[in-house]
Amino acid sequence: MTARCWQRWALRLEAVVFVALARLILVVLPFRRLKPFLSRPLASPPAPAKEQAIAIASIQAAILWVWRRGMLRDSCFHRAIAAHLMLRRRRVPTWFHYGAATVAARGLTGHVWLTSAIGPVVGGIRRRTMRRSCVGGLQATEE
Repeated sequence: MTARCWQRWALRLEAVVFVALARLILVVLPFRRLKPFLSRPLASPPAPAKEQAIAIASIQAAILWVWRRGMLRDSCFHRAIAAHLMLRRRRVPTWFHYGAATVAARGLTGHVWLTSAIGPVVGGIRRRTMRRSCVGGLQATEE
């Protein structure tokens, strides 16, 4: 296997771990305690834009890989938290968007998606059908 292949598998394994961690976090912490945890400022300045774009693309692919395999029963919120934590390790600031819509088959439904300064990270496709109710998680560096 090439080094690039090993990196891809390592990132996929990281995605599995972080999606599982996100599931655990959502079970253990009530949302009022979770929100400040997810909104903490980055400890250091954001990564350069090129590094951010590379990190976002690779993490999108890894999270999508986990979701497609159905390894964990995850939701949009699990995937957004996992991507947020993975990108945070790489100094990429992100924002959570919370939305809701009425769907004929299910009634009122909610959705969470994650964006960065570059654009959508995860959950971006369904966001078009949702009415955004709140944005949170801006992580400006501490001055």
